[in-house]
Amino acid sequence: MLSNDRLSYRESHILLMPLIVFLILYRSKLTDLLLFLICVYGIYVFFDSTDKSYVTSMDITGNLQLHSFYGSLGGISRRIIIIYPLFFYLGTLIALSTAYCRGRLRAAHLNLVLIFCCLVIAGCQSQEKTAAIAFPEQDEIFKIWLRDTLDVIKKHPDRIGGGLVKSEVKIAEDSLLFDEIKTYEFNAGTETGNKEILNVIALLKDYDEVPKVDYQLSFVVQTSFSPSMVPQLKSDYLFELQNIIVRTVETISEYDYIRGRLSGKKVSPGRKDSNQKEGTYDFLWQGRKLVKRKK
Repeated sequence: MLSNDRLSYRESHILLMPLIVFLILYRSKLTDLLLFLICVYGIYVFFDSTDKSYVTSMDITGNLQLHSFYGSLGGISRRIIIIYPLFFYLGTLIALSTAYCRGRLRAAHLNLVLIFCCLVIAGCQSQEKTAAIAFPEQDEIFKIWLRDTLDVIKKHPDRIGGGLVKSEVKIAEDSLLFDEIKTYEFNAGTETGNKEILNVIALLKDYDEVPKVDYQLSFVVQTSFSPSMVPQLKSDYLFELQNIIVRTVETISEYDYIRGRLSGKKVSPGRKDSNQKEGTYDFLWQGRKLVKRKK
C-alpha cells in the first residue's frame, strides 16, 4: 500500500547511505560482495518500480521530490533526479570493477567521489519538506470518523444559549476537512459557566484588557479537523480564536489572536460623539513585562 511503502522508505533510506559509505571505506572481499549485491538490487528495484506511484527504500533521491524547490524545476531536471539512482548504482558497479582491474590503492579517488555523493544525498534528504503528504488509509479512517461524528452532532446538536449564539459545521467537497464554527456573546454582569467564554476572559485579564465598565464580549471559535499523519490517530485538529471584540459605550476593541496569545488590538469609537480616537496597538512582552506600543 502507498502509505506503508512511504513509511518504510522513510525509516530505511536513512541507513542506506551510511551503509554504502561503510562498505566503500572498509574494502574487503566481503564488503565488495555486499556492495555489489546492493547495487544490483538497486538497479533491479529501479526498473521494477518505474510504473509504481510510491517511493522505494532504494530510491536515494526520492526525498528530494518532497522539497519546495522540486515543483519549480523543469522537466529535464526532474528526470535527472528520478533516474539518478540508476546512474549511482550502475556507476558504483563500474567503479567496483575498475578497482579490481587497477588495484585498490588507485581506486582511492573513486572511493572519495562515491562517498561525497552519498553525503550530499543524505544531507539533502535530511531536510524534508513539511507539507502534508496524502496517506489513503488515513484519509479513509478520517472519513469514517467524520461520518460517525456527524451522526452524533445530528442526534445531539449544540444548544443555543448560555453565551453560544450560533453553531455551524462546514465540510470540504472531498470530506477531508471538517470545520466546527461556534459564535459566542457575553455581557458583563451576567454569570456564565461556559468554558470558552471563561477562557477568553482569562486571556483578556492576562493583558489587562478587561474593561472596568460594563462591556459586551463576542468571539468565534473555529476548530478544523483533518486526516492525521499519525497512524494511531483518527484526526488532527487546529484551534483558532477569531473576531475577538470587546464593546463598551465609548470604545470598540478588536483583538488579533496568534498561537495562543494576543498580538495586538485595534481601537475605534463606540459612538459618533465619543471622544475615543482610533488607534492600533502591538502587544509586546519584554521578559514578564507587557508593553502596548501604538503604531
